[in-house]
Amino acid sequence: MKIVLADDESLARLYLRSTLCEIDLSVSIVAEAKNGLELLEQLERHQPDIVFADIRMPKLDGLSAIRRGKEISPHTQWVVLSSYSKFEYAQEALALGVHHYFLKPASPSDLRQSINQIRQKSFQHLTTLNNEFENTMVSLLHHCLSVTDIDSDSPLRHYPMTGYLLYLDGVPVRSTKSSWHGSLVSEIRKIAMQHLFDKDSRISLTALPEGQIALVYASTGPVMRSVLGFEQSLTELVERYALTNKHSVMPFQTGTCKGIEPLLQAFAELKRLSHLRAVLPAGRIMKLKDLLSGREMSERQLASLVALGQRVEKIADRFHAGDYHHYAKEVSLLSMELKAVSSEAAYPIEGCVQRFLERATGAEIDETGMENWLRKLETYGEKKLLSAVETGGDSRDLAKIVMEYVDKNYMRDIGIGQIAHELGVTYNYLSTIFHKKRGMTFMSYLTQTRMLKAKELLVSNPHLNIQDVASQVGY
Repeated sequence: MKIVLADDESLARLYLRSTLCEIDLSVSIVAEAKNGLELLEQLERHQPDIVFADIRMPKLDGLSAIRRGKEISPHTQWVVLSSYSKFEYAQEALALGVHHYFLKPASPSDLRQSINQIRQKSFQHLTTLNNEFENTMVSLLHHCLSVTDIDSDSPLRHYPMTGYLLYLDGVPVRSTKSSWHGSLVSEIRKIAMQHLFDKDSRISLTALPEGQIALVYASTGPVMRSVLGFEQSLTELVERYALTNKHSVMPFQTGTCKGIEPLLQAFAELKRLSHLRAVLPAGRIMKLKDLLSGREMSERQLASLVALGQRVEKIADRFHAGDYHHYAKEVSLLSMELKAVSSEAAYPIEGCVQRFLERATGAEIDETGMENWLRKLETYGEKKLLSAVETGGDSRDLAKIVMEYVDKNYMRDIGIGQIAHELGVTYNYLSTIFHKKRGMTFMSYLTQTRMLKAKELLVSNPHLNIQDVASQVGY
């Protein structure tokens, strides 16, 4: 808390300064004034939280300074220290909203109690204001409120705001999401309150329906040092989660926006670019202006990386949905896209994708070389699918898909390899699944189907020769 001392007696100011330092309440004495006019100047310059003021001062008395000072710095709390016990002084001071009226010299315990009470009162007031701001922002971000519902003269229309979108990826996000997600939100709120929360600022923190964490910081005061401190702590938090190799947190920043409408537009743009988290190096805050300025990459490279990121995310989504045959198909397509994009990249995209998929799927891909770790990813999916089949998971329908395919295409030249390619799984894997589910090989089932169809043809048309029948059933 910032404090200004105002007294025409230097010894009184010295006593007050030494006493406040002695009781050690984490306050900062930013200025002193020896008359009422100096006090008004310091008020305008520092906008302090508390002023300790004498009543009898030259040029402008303390009570007049309080009356004028409340217009200059409305949030400032006032404590009067006076040598006069006249009831009229105390009465007028209290009418002006003075928090305490002490006779000199105020005891350390009186000063401690006064500051603590002011601190608590200020915090409660700021919390109420912040809750109003946060409720509005949450309603806007959850589409329960639109920008047109905000009054045209509302501070939200022009308040300088910075937004952060934090994306969470990894097995723990999906398997124990509520506890892990809640823990991260609590940590982010803690560092936001530590660095950003003051009388000039508002903070909103919420989890969006898609799972991201959205933080909005609005401030009318000097923000650079506060934002730098917050972003440093946020980066350290992200690095700590990344070191576990089980979590991935990628923060994106909107930059400063003049009001709520530009902020929401910037959030929409960040969501469009959010797929980049699967292909960019982790451990830093991705800033919208850097991504769009061409400094990081060209517009064409940006579009290619966004498309690649979408492919990588789709692999993770297929995996967690238990759709392992489409998962394998996406992995095979990833290989081609990675080769095309990696040749133009200024950093090792393959390593970024590998680490993202390790965290997203839980696979340990301790391989070097793209072809090697992609093959291991594919094998990992096949093992998961075999496990799902053995436990009666959804993937048991693969055998049914093969049977339906044979029933429709038995008259053509078909094979298990062709079907496996269309399903996005390997030949060996599909053969194993089919044999486990049907108790026979694919060729045995195909031969059985063709023989049954041949018998139907001969029964319905006895005059057909064997060659014609064989041709019609695929031989």
